[in-house]
Amino acid sequence: MLEASRYLLTAGDLAVLAPQGAGEQAPAGAQVHELASNPTWRMLLGTAWRGRQISRAFMPDLVLASSGLMAPAAYIAARQRKLPYAIFVHGLDIVYPHPVYQRLFLPAIRRANQVIANSSYTAELARAKGISGDRLQILHPGVQTRLDAASAEEIEQFRRKNDLDGTLLLSVGRLTPRKGLAEFVDRSLPGILEAVPDALLVIVGEDATQALGQGVARDAIIAAARRRGVSDHIRFLGKLPEASLQLAWQASQLHVFPIRAIPGDVEGFGMVAMEAAARGLWTIAFSVGGVVDAVSPGQSGVLVAQNDYEGFSRAVVEALSGENVKHPEQARQYAQGFDWSRYGERLLEICRGLSAAG
Repeated sequence: MLEASRYLLTAGDLAVLAPQGAGEQAPAGAQVHELASNPTWRMLLGTAWRGRQISRAFMPDLVLASSGLMAPAAYIAARQRKLPYAIFVHGLDIVYPHPVYQRLFLPAIRRANQVIANSSYTAELARAKGISGDRLQILHPGVQTRLDAASAEEIEQFRRKNDLDGTLLLSVGRLTPRKGLAEFVDRSLPGILEAVPDALLVIVGEDATQALGQGVARDAIIAAARRRGVSDHIRFLGKLPEASLQLAWQASQLHVFPIRAIPGDVEGFGMVAMEAAARGLWTIAFSVGGVVDAVSPGQSGVLVAQNDYEGFSRAVVEALSGENVKHPEQARQYAQGFDWSRYGERLLEICRGLSAAG
C-alpha cells in the first residue's frame, strides 16, 4: 500500500494505521499510526480499536482496508461516522477456508461500498462469495517501469559470486506449495535439461512463515531434485537485498512461474510476472488464477494449460531457443500499461466516486 499512499496524499490528508516500523517508509505528510503485528489476534483487535479512535479524531471522508483481513476494522471505523469504505482483495482473502474467517471477515467484505479486486479472477471469486457485481472494481497492482540497467561487469560479478554459470531460469517469491517449484523440478526440469544441458533453476525467496495458507516448500524442492538427479542444476539464493534482486533479474534468461491451483489457496494476480515484463524478461507460467491477467501471451510470455508439464518444458525450451520470443521491448511495453502512475490515476478515480456517493 506504499505506492497507493503516495497517490492518495495528492488528493488530501491521509491517516495510515500500519504495522510497527512502517512509518519509516511512509510518504512525507501522511499521519502514521503504528501497532504491533504479532500475535495476529492482538493485531486484529488493536486495528479495530485504534481504527475507531483514528476515525473519530481524523474525521476522514473514506476508509480503505488493504486486504480482507482488515475488513472488520474498516467496517467499525466507517460505521461510527456513516462513512463509505472500500476493501482491497487479493484472492486468498476471499477463499481462505477457516470457518471463523468465513463467518466474521467475509460479511464485512460484502458490506463494503466498494471491493477492489486485483484481477478478473479475484473478482470472480468475490462474486462467487456473494459480493455484488456493482460493488466490484478491478484494479491491477502497479509496477515500477523506470529501472536502471546494471553494467555487464556487475552482472558477471553477481553470476560468479553465486556460482551461476549457465542458462538461468529464475523464480522469485516466497516458497509455498502453491508456487509449484517441487512439481516443476520433478516433472519439467529434467526435460528442459535434455535440450538445454547448462540450464540452472535460480530460486530467490524463502519459505513463507507468516501468511494465510503458509507452508514449507524448500525441503520438497530439494527432495524432488535428489530424486530426479538434478540437484546440481538448482541454486537457492534466499531472500536478496533489492540491489542483488535487480541483478538476478538482469542476469537471467527466463522467468518460470509453474503456479498450482490449490483449493483454498489461490494466486490472485501474479505480480512477479509483471516485474519480469518490466525488465524485458519473458514468463512461462501455467494458466492458473489471476496469472492470466499478468502474462500477455506472445508479448510478455507463454501461458501453458494447467498441469501440462511436458508443455511447460517445451515452452521453456522454445523460448530459450528464440523460436517464440519477441524483442524484450515488447514485454516492457506491456508492463507500461501497469505502471504505478496508471494505478494511481485509477485509484483516485475510484476514491473520488466513493466520496461523492457517500
